[in-house]
Amino acid sequence: MKIKTVLNFSILLLITLLFSCTEEDRFNVDISNIKTEIKIKRLDKAILKFEKKEAQKHIENYKKEFGEFYHLYNYKIIGVGSSDSSVYTERLLAFLKYCEDEDIAEKIETQFSDISPTEEKLSKAFRYYNYYFPKKKIPLIYTCISGYRQSVSTGENLIAISLDKYLGYDTPAYRKMGWDNYKRHRMIPTMIPVDVMRAWAMADYPYESTSDNLLDNMIYQGKIQYFMDCTLPHVQDSLKWSYTKKQMGWAAKHENKIWTFLVNQKLLFTTTQLDIRKYVGDGPFTAPFAAVSAPRAGVFIGYKIV
Repeated sequence: MKIKTVLNFSILLLITLLFSCTEEDRFNVDISNIKTEIKIKRLDKAILKFEKKEAQKHIENYKKEFGEFYHLYNYKIIGVGSSDSSVYTERLLAFLKYCEDEDIAEKIETQFSDISPTEEKLSKAFRYYNYYFPKKKIPLIYTCISGYRQSVSTGENLIAISLDKYLGYDTPAYRKMGWDNYKRHRMIPTMIPVDVMRAWAMADYPYESTSDNLLDNMIYQGKIQYFMDCTLPHVQDSLKWSYTKKQMGWAAKHENKIWTFLVNQKLLFTTTQLDIRKYVGDGPFTAPFAAVSAPRAGVFIGYKIV
């Protein structure tokens, strides 16, 4: 049965290769009649005005203006707990003191004084989303400060963007924290639409598998990448994949060899998590291959299967 399945997927991959060149424009759909507009609500600006002497007033204002997101922010993003707690004010002030010491507010103001370019890019992405999913609700989108903890978080019909995770590759704080080059290269403003749409796809369609083998993981991640092509058709592939141009070229050049390797090593149906992470997990490259290889090589094949 496994041999037959492998052969079927090999045939499917060959068909994909033969016909992919004729489908270059399949994502170029007409969204001119879709009027979706994203207006970002900025908790990052509001929270910096918090003062101990007017704590209760600020808290009530935040609850009113930011609703459910304010609850998610306190619990999931900065971990200070309930705003009704007797120790909430002190915890929030301690967090804001850390942000002040790190000059996070100043860095955000420099990089994101005008949020409209991000709004425009997200509006366009969600117009494409509306095209494919006309009955789906468009989430509310917020920006915040996480103290370098989160990038993009999701909740019920909402998305939160931590702007302090997109300040630019050369941000000294990123180096101080010891983040690898491949991670810092993604911590740039142009990655926000990519990270938002990826997070929303995974929230909309969470991974579900009874076998949880490598092939299931590859195909699931391949579907997410296909979703990215649908909603971000004008964004360059290297951004959507978080690849350098060299890595993008490597993946395309070695596509057949990656597939052959996985088949010959009988890895497609492995349920060993360590093996699965080697081929679909994040990293600077795919460990079983050369250091010049693209990371998540298994995802690239999963995308080709999809």
